Amino acid sequence: QLVTLWTALETLIPSTAHGAKIVNILNQMTPFLMQAYIQRIVQRFTHDLISWKPWYAKRLLNKVPGIEGANTIYRAMALLAVDTNSELRSELYTELKDFHLLRYRAYQLSELLGSPASLRAALDTHLMKVEWQIRRIYRTRNMLVHSGKRPSYIHTLVENAHDYFDQIIFDVMRMSCGEYRAGTLDDVFELVKIRQAKFTSTLAGISKFNVENCAFLCDDLDTLHDFQNESWGMQRRPSIH
Repeated sequence: QLVTLWTALETLIPSTAHGAKIVNILNQMTPFLMQAYIQRIVQRFTHDLISWKPWYAKRLLNKVPGIEGANTIYRAMALLAVDTNSELRSELYTELKDFHLLRYRAYQLSELLGSPASLRAALDTHLMKVEWQIRRIYRTRNMLVHSGKRPSYIHTLVENAHDYFDQIIFDVMRMSCGEYRAGTLDDVFELVKIRQAKFTSTLAGISKFNVENCAFLCDDLDTLHDFQNESWGMQRRPSIH
């Protein structure tokens, strides 16, 4: 499985004549994985929050001021990131009572998203860990091919490699068939680099989050609901800005 997944990644990623293979793979893969990180953890938290108490969670999220429409992920992001929503967060912590794990996750996410500086630090740490894991996958793949040795931690590497591949192929499909209409894999990878550079630049230019400037953190978010309702280029999704 690991060898097959790595071969699929190598086939998908545009090659370059300069530099080591693993360096090129890291440079090409990480832009796909970095921006999705914050979106995914907030999306998972929102899903778990609504699964816990659907009517209370929706009622609480609807109290988040300054947001029009029914973008649940955006409301959850603002609830966690914006200082002026501290009373709503306190209400949530109280309501969670003995649900210590979910309350801790809410608090931890609020701390992570509480300022652009803390978010940048978290993203730097995540980038380092992702690069380490990709290198471990690469080294283990080489060990399997050349010596046949199978380390005890291989199941974790397979799971992570599969997740990385799924994230990348998902974006490739969306950018090929959606509003971007990318014609080649090279175009897709360049667009993702540009998107990540814009995300990093936007984050660097913010000193404190408010309900307006935190919207980019969950902009361009793709959920199952988005896919089911996407017309794939016939019309643009409404902007949350």
